[in-house]
Amino acid sequence: MNAKLSQFAAKFRPLPTGWSKHSRQLVVGLLLLQIAVVIAVAWQTKRRAQRELDAARAQAAQQAFVPFEKRTLASFTGEGIALTQSCSATRSLARFNDSYFAATDGGLVELSDEGKLKRRFTVLDGLPESDLTALAEFGGQLFIGTRSQGMVAFDGSRFTLYRWTDRKAQAVTALLEENGRLLVGTSAGGLLEFDGKQFRELKATDKRLNGIDRLAADAVRLFVGTFADGLWVSEGSRWRQFTVADGLPSNRVVGVVTNGEQLLAATDFGVAAAAMGSLFGSAQTRFQTLATLPSLSSMARAGNAVLLSKDNGEVFQLVADTRTGKPQLNPISWKKSESLSSCQLHVFSGEPSLWLLSNEGMRRTGWQDERLSTNLNFTRFGETNEPHQPSSNLISALAFDDLGNLWAGSFRSGLDVFTREGRRLTHLESDAVREINALTWDTAAKQMLAATSQGLVRFCGFQQTHRISAAEGLISNSILHAAPVQTSSSASSANLALATTRVGLGLFRQCRQPMARVDCCARVAQQQRVCRSAAPRIPLRRNAQRSGAAQRRACGSRVPGFQLQTDA
Repeated sequence: MNAKLSQFAAKFRPLPTGWSKHSRQLVVGLLLLQIAVVIAVAWQTKRRAQRELDAARAQAAQQAFVPFEKRTLASFTGEGIALTQSCSATRSLARFNDSYFAATDGGLVELSDEGKLKRRFTVLDGLPESDLTALAEFGGQLFIGTRSQGMVAFDGSRFTLYRWTDRKAQAVTALLEENGRLLVGTSAGGLLEFDGKQFRELKATDKRLNGIDRLAADAVRLFVGTFADGLWVSEGSRWRQFTVADGLPSNRVVGVVTNGEQLLAATDFGVAAAAMGSLFGSAQTRFQTLATLPSLSSMARAGNAVLLSKDNGEVFQLVADTRTGKPQLNPISWKKSESLSSCQLHVFSGEPSLWLLSNEGMRRTGWQDERLSTNLNFTRFGETNEPHQPSSNLISALAFDDLGNLWAGSFRSGLDVFTREGRRLTHLESDAVREINALTWDTAAKQMLAATSQGLVRFCGFQQTHRISAAEGLISNSILHAAPVQTSSSASSANLALATTRVGLGLFRQCRQPMARVDCCARVAQQQRVCRSAAPRIPLRRNAQRSGAAQRRACGSRVPGFQLQTDA
């Protein structure tokens, strides 16, 4: 062995006894310390991330909260005011405090189990408006949707108004109590969730849902039918939209029903179906049209049957053909009124009855699916409209006659005549007596004049005497207003000033001969003229004088009932 190498090796002493054991413990300790440090750092990192996530969630939740104002509404306690309005158009029905409550176009109506009227609630009782749209019981109160004033809570005696201060739109179109929350569908204010204390807006991937017509839910999903955006389906935090591009017959959804493993969507043009399990699948879900039915207005599941109704009250059952297995619509006949409209089917859970809500109130049948045949026996439930109420709440014209009777014209339902005490004497309606724009009492002729979109109508008493239209010489059928013009030369008020929608203002004179004449017609569009004739001059528009020959030609033409002279 090399001497230098031996000297170098001799410098190292043997390790003490137990050193290897001590080194192993030291290494293990260092490893444990490293592991503890890693765990501590990871825990701190996770805790910090959780705090940031909680803060982000809290901030998002805070941003989703909808600010609102809440106030108790007071009833009118004064005297001398009586409210006369129709409440026949029924939009929604709910059970509350052992009564049936109906949301109508004339306020809230409370009915007994037998259909007897218990009470009517109007703006005099504290409602912010009479045009009500939806009902739902939630948290021991009845919540009411209104056409333009937000949402109202009713505890049985008082009304409390909720309005959302961050949005102008206040129209509530649908209400649904679901899993301990109240869902509020609006026309232009989104889909809101109310827990009894706060409102929060629910959005589909940051998109506001507007034009909500229908709300429905099953154990895990929420279905939102809209007026023009098709159907939205929510499952947890996921949203999916379905439109005509996905097979819906129309983008206006009027009903949603789950039928086993199928989802049925009714639109105003027909009903379609899709598999429930494929709604959130990776492949694009397609709805398959089951039946085409224009003017479809509602769909309801009663027992084992799926029923549909059209706007005019026609009812159908959706069944499978026994030979082909394909779905078909079987009509169900019942004695319905020809004037029915705005019909909606309604079913209460646990009640073996089918309801039909319409513009003419409510009807109910003791229907059960196992006894369903081709006929239904709908009977009226509750006479919500009293005999002396107006035919429509859309009053467009008012005038008193010489006996003090009040004539009330509506745009859709003709004329009602009331006494001074508010008793309705008669209802006048025909093809000519509709779309009333104005009413004027002609004192000299003792006749009521009705300006309509189809001409001018005269009434002698309660009988229509004559309708004057463009065929008899009027410059336009669309008359906005009529006013008799008294002259000093005669007590007769044959001169009429007529305001029209397109031609302007005209002055007419009707004579008593069978072939009456109109000596002058002055029209106003943008400039003023003066029409010269034998009739009184009214400076309506200034323009160059027409030639005498042209004027004679205009006044010389004869038509049955009227002669007309107009400017070129």
